[in-house]
Amino acid sequence: MEPSLMVVGLNYRTAPVAVREHFWISENRRYEALVQLSKAEGIEEVIVMATCNRTEFWLWANDVTLAANSVMRLLSAEYGLKLCEWKHFYRLLDECALLHIFRVASSLDSMVVGEPQVVSQVKQAWQQAQKVGATGRFLDAVLQKALTVSKRVRSETAIGNAPVSIPYAAVELARQVLGTLENKKVLLLGAGKMSELSARGLLNHGAGSVCVINRTLEHAAELATKLGGVAIPFEERWQHMAETDIIISSTSCPHTILSREEAEVMVRERTNKDLPLVIVDIAMPRDIDSAVRDVRGIFLYDLDDLENVVDHNAGEREAAA
Repeated sequence: MEPSLMVVGLNYRTAPVAVREHFWISENRRYEALVQLSKAEGIEEVIVMATCNRTEFWLWANDVTLAANSVMRLLSAEYGLKLCEWKHFYRLLDECALLHIFRVASSLDSMVVGEPQVVSQVKQAWQQAQKVGATGRFLDAVLQKALTVSKRVRSETAIGNAPVSIPYAAVELARQVLGTLENKKVLLLGAGKMSELSARGLLNHGAGSVCVINRTLEHAAELATKLGGVAIPFEERWQHMAETDIIISSTSCPHTILSREEAEVMVRERTNKDLPLVIVDIAMPRDIDSAVRDVRGIFLYDLDDLENVVDHNAGEREAAA
């Protein structure tokens, strides 16, 4: 049997956010998965591509059936994959797999076509695999070419002219609900890149103040300084959450950090009860219990909702695509 390039995975098109977060692989566990799969039956080389919108295994397989079974066994053992959930996964081979990897690297397969973050995510996935010796000359060549194609797409088409991203969509949602972002109070849960990009978008549209809350206060302080905001200790989050207008949540916490009961208490303690509280949860796995969307006075949006945001630049970018 000839060795084949193969992609096994799911994404925002084939699985809702509840399924995606179930099979999302955290950074630490990605290393374990790479080591395990690189020694598994049918697999010679492997890269794990895990973002908020996809979990994919890019494989150089000497036996595609054995390779797919090895991925399935890992997901069954580590994430409780059931047979009925296999319908959310796709299996692409050879040219289809290559085209798919090129499309991912060029952000043509993204929820928001043309989003700029995906290139660094692809590079990071490749570097992780190289670090544990999970890639060799075949996948290295594929990734090298994919990044070259991505660069050409950016430089030779109009796809990068109006950069749009998940943080951009988060800003649009907040603006749709509140009408205006002028002088609105913003609270960031998490001090990562997504939080920073979302905050900058909100500030550019007139938001007034920014509070940054992170489990590591030092990281919160670093981001707050960049944004001209203030850092708040994680333990003091409730008071500030009740006083804010917009919450952007993007932590790396493995479990929810806001339950429905806590949200109901928070709404009762709000100083401005006339204005709804907008919460945009762009974390994977999700930070906010989905039942919070049933609390009166709160508009909760997750990654699936961002897909439905009206994107004024979609036509131009899709034409470029």
